[in-house]
Parts: sequence; structure tokens; C-alpha cells
Amino acid sequence: MGSREALQPWVSRLALALIMGACGAGSGDLSPVEDSTQAWLPDPIPDPVPRILRTDWSVTGVVGGVPVRTNVCATFAPGASASSINSAINACSAGGGGVVQLSAGTFNVSGIQVYASNVTLRGAGADQTVIKACNAVSLGNGANYASNVSITGGGAKDSRQITVASTNGMTVGGMIEVDRDNEAGLAISTSGGSRHIRQVNVITAISGNTLTLRNPLVWNFNAGTPRVKFTFTNTKRSGVEDLKIDHSGTSGCTNFMIQYCDSCWVKGVESANPAGYHFTILGTVNGEFRDSFVHDAQTYGANNAGLQVYGSAAYGSNSSWKIENNIFNKTFPAVELQNAASGFYVGYNFSYGSAATATNAPVSWTFDDNHGPHDMMNLWEGNSGEMFGADGYYGSSSHATVFRNHFTGYNRNSGNADEPVRLNRLSYYYSLVGNVLGASTWTPVKYEQNSDGCTGGTAIYRLGYPNIGNCGLTDSTGYPVPGGMSYPDAKVNTTLLRWGNYDTYGKTTRFQASELPAGVPTPSTQALRASYVYAAKPAWFGSVAWPPIGPDVTAGSAFGDSSGHVQKIPAQLCWENRNLVSSTSTFNAKNCYGY
Repeated sequence: MGSREALQPWVSRLALALIMGACGAGSGDLSPVEDSTQAWLPDPIPDPVPRILRTDWSVTGVVGGVPVRTNVCATFAPGASASSINSAINACSAGGGGVVQLSAGTFNVSGIQVYASNVTLRGAGADQTVIKACNAVSLGNGANYASNVSITGGGAKDSRQITVASTNGMTVGGMIEVDRDNEAGLAISTSGGSRHIRQVNVITAISGNTLTLRNPLVWNFNAGTPRVKFTFTNTKRSGVEDLKIDHSGTSGCTNFMIQYCDSCWVKGVESANPAGYHFTILGTVNGEFRDSFVHDAQTYGANNAGLQVYGSAAYGSNSSWKIENNIFNKTFPAVELQNAASGFYVGYNFSYGSAATATNAPVSWTFDDNHGPHDMMNLWEGNSGEMFGADGYYGSSSHATVFRNHFTGYNRNSGNADEPVRLNRLSYYYSLVGNVLGASTWTPVKYEQNSDGCTGGTAIYRLGYPNIGNCGLTDSTGYPVPGGMSYPDAKVNTTLLRWGNYDTYGKTTRFQASELPAGVPTPSTQALRASYVYAAKPAWFGSVAWPPIGPDVTAGSAFGDSSGHVQKIPAQLCWENRNLVSSTSTFNAKNCYGY
């Protein structure tokens, strides 16, 4: 299914579906698997992205949304010990769940552990409750257990059922990870391993040896020797809200670890000045990271990601997260997915500027869909920042949809410009639709870099290059592709779907059949849906125009946009209204978003 040839039989089915839809006989959105249990939004128009290239992102995030809890189990003032706070968290969970409240003030305390289920650790606001410490907070606890039970039936993409050889160790409500052999020509690792197509899910019913799963499968797990790889013990429905973590003066910390969680969240949290990653995520499903402010570092460089979706072949991957409405500044990258992150939705986040060095010099990876194999079926929608890409360093990624974003190619911290989109080697079957690319602050000299080592100046796209930062066509990563590869990797371009993107090189919106992969039909309309997640404007958008970004948007006034196609998203308005560019400013999500 991963090859272009495999698209051909399915495309004829799509054409039939569109005809039936025009006659009132269907929605025009035909899946390779007919599954009446899916929660897909109806397609109001024929979609330029074929169904086989995407998944259902409406299932992402905390199931039912982040709960608004009012039952306060305990309240602590500054001076409380971590052990007393942790004891209260455990007692709150045992009593049915609720809130452990931290009052206004500075808590000089390490090791707060939100390990129990159904508990919210809540401050009085990120501008009032500050935890200043090393290893301040951890969210989630549990373990993974090798299952290695074969999947013997079901398992088709978009379905929610698998049949297994044994249900030993599996329970309703239990979290599992499924995996399969790498698909030839699609999933490729530069550093070893052969099973990088993985997904974390939750069992919702067991009937005999048939498991019903919460979320649709993002790929075919009916081939490639599929199995249930892990079962987990884990925390459920717990979160951290409305406080600031100040990492200044600390070192050697894991900072904020989120692990072994189902439907856990971080909301309204400010993170500042860590020595390393701000947040690391490992072995989770249906998490949510929202309405937060992540910024600055003690040492800028390669280990300063804002949100590091780490995953691990040994400990567990991550699936079906919602990363939404956050602000980032001086991180590298802001959001980085790797190690089989699947089915993520990353939406409406604002990054002022990256900081890959102490001087903020280059335009660097702001939103990175891949730093380790094999991330797939992730949606990036409505974000605003300097660059989107997949760096291909440790291997492949595929089937991401990049929809209605504004990628400026401009670092506002340093004033430097470079490509707003970089899809490095092994980045296959990407779909870029309805984006605005570039900024009026710089002038690209060509449309794309894909063959000449970046001579002649900066472009809108850089495609198929081997290295993260430089334009060399000789692999210098130290992780060459098994079997060798010539650069640029031509398959990046031939599998790339581009439709309805406005760029500042041509100063026009491009609807060109030549930018569709072989086998994908030319859309019958230039109209685009508003969102792949929301059927209508979400309440937290307030008075902001909907959709805020795209070729059909007019009268926009966002930074760097002279076309009018970009309105300011809520996270950018929060940044501006709170004057967060100033080191003396304060952040409070409730003041910005009114929840």
C-alpha cells in the first residue's frame, strides 16, 4: 500500500465514489475499508487529499475533552513538601478523583508525581503559582509488558477491530501497542530495527479473541507479521494545569516527563529555561497539550525541543495526541515527533522564533514531523511559525497532511530567512494543502531546492536533501540509508501532493495538476474544507475569523503576510496582548482564552 502503484486500484474507487456523491448516493469519501463505526466528519466537498493518505483526526486528544473538575481534595501553600503533595494526589485518586490545588506563590520543591488516575494538579495561574526546581513534575506512571501476540484477522486501515491469537494479559480499557514489519519502500531506518510501523490504542471491547479498539488503525495491520507488541499499566485521565515551571539554575534534569498515560493532559502551563527538553512524551495515547507557553533555555541547541514526542521501540510509542493552541519561543524545535508517533493532530500553535544557537542565527526546524522512524498519518493544521519539515535523520516518515498553516521562512529573533518547508530524504506521501508559505520580510529567488545544492539563493521548498541543516548533497549525518541512496531523494517530490498553496515566490495560489502524485485525480473544485478536526469554529477561537489561514481567507493582517490570506490565530493574539516577547511579561491562559 505504501507504493505509488498501490494507489491505482483505489483511485478508481474514489472516482466512482465522487460520481455517486454527485448523484446523491454517497459522501464522496470512500475508504479502502467500509466501517460504519467511524466518526469521520462528512466531506462537504470532494477532498484533494485521498482518504488513503489520511486518517480520522477528530478522535485525537483526551476522550470527551479535558474535564473541568471542581472537587478540591486538598490545597497546599508554598513550603509544602513533595511527599505531602504526592500523598494528597494518591488519596484524591483513591477517593474518586478531583483537584489537588497549589496556591499562589513559589514552590521550591522537586519530584511532584501525578501518577494516580483521575487527578488534576492545578495552580492559581502560570503568573501566580511557580514551581522552581529540578525534576519538578512528572505526569503518568506504569510499565509496558511484552505481549508478542499475533494478529490473525482484521487489522485493515481505518478499521477498529483485530482478532488475536490470545487475549492473555488484555483487558477492556487496557492500553496496547500494535506493530508490524516495515513496508518495503515506505518505512526505512538508518539506525537499525525492522518494525517501525506502530500504533498505541485502547481496547474498548473483547468478544472471544476479537478486540474492538478506541481509535481507527492508521495503517494496515493485516500484513507484515502484525502483532500486539505491548500491553501497559498506566495512569488515566490525570493532568497538570495553570502553573509555571521555572527550570533556571538547574541541570541534569528530565524536566517534565509524560509517560504511560491514557487521556492525560497539560493545560495553561508555562515552562521556562530548562537544561534540555521542556517536555518529553513516552508510551501514551490520546494525550492533550494545550493553551501553554514554552520558551527559552539555559543552553540553546540540539536538545532544546519544546515538546519532544520521543517514543521508544523498547518502552512504547505515542498516538492520537492533540497539541493545540500553544505558544513557543526560542525552542529547537517547538514540536518534534519521532519514533513512530502516529495519528497526531498539531493545530493552531504559534512560534515567534526558534533558537538553534545562542544567537538565534539560522531559520531552524519549528514544527518537525520526523526525527526518528516511522512517524505517519499526522495532521498539522492552522499553525504559524517559521518552518515545517521532516528531517529524515534516523529514517523515514510518511502520510502527513499539512493544512492551512502559515510558515514564514523567517526567524523573528535573528532576522534570518530560509526555506519555510523542508522535507528531507525518506519523507514520502506528504500532502500540503491550503498553506501560505513565505513572508514579505524576505524574497525567495526560486520555487524549490531539489537538485543543485542550494546554489543561487533561498527557495520556498527544500526537497529530498540528506542533512538536517546544510544544503550538501552528500550525506554527512553519520546515518546513511541502508543500501545507499543518491540525493536529492526523488521519491520525496514524486509522492508529494501540493494543492492550493500560496507562496511568496510566485505570489499566487497554485492549483496545478502537475503537483499531484501519479494516480491522484485532479480535484473537481478549488474549494477547501475549513478543518479536518472541527465541523464548525471551536468555542475557544472566540471572535477570530474561521478558518484563519488559507487561499480563501481575505483581509488578514498577520506578520509577514501581504496577501491577506493569514489572520492572527488565538495563540498569536495571546502572545501580543500579553507582550510575551518581553522578559518581564507574565502569562495566564485564562486571561487569554477565558476558560
